[in-house]
Amino acid sequence: MEEQGDTVISEVEVPNYLEEYLNIAFNFFETEDYESSLDALCQGEELIEAIASQGGSVHPNYVICILNNLAATYRKLGDLSNAAAYLDASIQNCNNFKNNYTSLQNKVLGEKVKKGKFLCGAYLQLSQIYSEMGNKQEAAKQAKSALTHIQVALENTLKLCKAQLTTHKALISSTRIRKRVLNPQYNLLGSPHYLQNYETISKIKPVLEFLVTSECSANKPRSFKTNYREALGIQKENNWVVNFSTEELLELQFVSFEQLEPEFSIETEVTPKSVILKLLLVITTYFTTGKQIQLSAEQPFSRHSKKESHFWFKKAMKLCLQFLPTNSQISKQVRHKFSTLNKDIKSSKKIEKEIKKKVRSSRQLEFPVKNTMNSSNNRSHTSFLRRRQENTPSRLQSRSFLKSKDPEKSFKADCRSLSSQKKDKMPALDIFSKHC
Repeated sequence: MEEQGDTVISEVEVPNYLEEYLNIAFNFFETEDYESSLDALCQGEELIEAIASQGGSVHPNYVICILNNLAATYRKLGDLSNAAAYLDASIQNCNNFKNNYTSLQNKVLGEKVKKGKFLCGAYLQLSQIYSEMGNKQEAAKQAKSALTHIQVALENTLKLCKAQLTTHKALISSTRIRKRVLNPQYNLLGSPHYLQNYETISKIKPVLEFLVTSECSANKPRSFKTNYREALGIQKENNWVVNFSTEELLELQFVSFEQLEPEFSIETEVTPKSVILKLLLVITTYFTTGKQIQLSAEQPFSRHSKKESHFWFKKAMKLCLQFLPTNSQISKQVRHKFSTLNKDIKSSKKIEKEIKKKVRSSRQLEFPVKNTMNSSNNRSHTSFLRRRQENTPSRLQSRSFLKSKDPEKSFKADCRSLSSQKKDKMPALDIFSKHC
């Protein structure tokens, strides 16, 4: 039991009170009355703290909603430090609640996908707050944390697809089950809803495999880009994806209990629209990571570099070219950042080459004696070789066939050695004295 004012609240009634506080705060937030919204949320926070101090328990999603909405309200009021603190607390509670799942059922996989998407967006929003506060290093760190959670969401969505396709295969392969399913009384496999569901899942599966692995097979034809767009239904230029921008995901929004606890089904996460939202979240994560790393690289004593940010911009650019239309807002943002960073890197490389050339030329001017010393050393080396050649025995003395008994062979050998000695300017009088 908890006393609030003159009334006594039981633990069973706590969710109703928290829902009421959330609704009141949301209405004030929509009318831009942020002070009143903050008062309602603070009352909800006090109620949760009072129940926790008495050993009671509240559903974790209520705690996540209160903390997240407090962060959004503080950001609207311009209090970035409190906004970062409350959003970080919301992320920590969501992480602890997410780790409770251990089984591999479809419902649990759907919960992991939902929590992964929420955590990815929260980390991106926290990164944006730290960037506005001027803490670029922490902003880059939080943006990198978002990468792991969106990867988890994609992997679990792919597991959902595979589980659905394996159940379909089991239904078809088993004769006993197929007879029951194809019974006109049930007619599961022949229903248009089931067939449409199966077609969409089989089309979306290769898209998810591409997003999870982040690389495509070399055996696929060149037309696979358009196939992916057709599978997601974003081939037309008048799609809602064209007007989507990264600011929509980086803006802190109010979260309700129903958004964190939807009624799960395979249609909620494995549909073209839900996969497109995950794709946009991946591109925004790559883009924000590259942007924050680029900003942190400009600060002194930074561990990051422009090449690292270029890597993430390049990944975002590849996905934009792969899936999105060229006239979409997010593609224009990524293309602009990527091209400007490319120009900066090329200009910095040119400057480095010019500096190296200047350093080399200055060293040659400072130490001109080294060249003369080298030339004198070369001359002394050549003179040493000449003296060594004069002291070495001649070819005539070294030939073994001079000891031969055949005079003709020895005479020919002597003639050859004579010609070689003329070139070397050595005396050859002893040769003729042998044959006279």
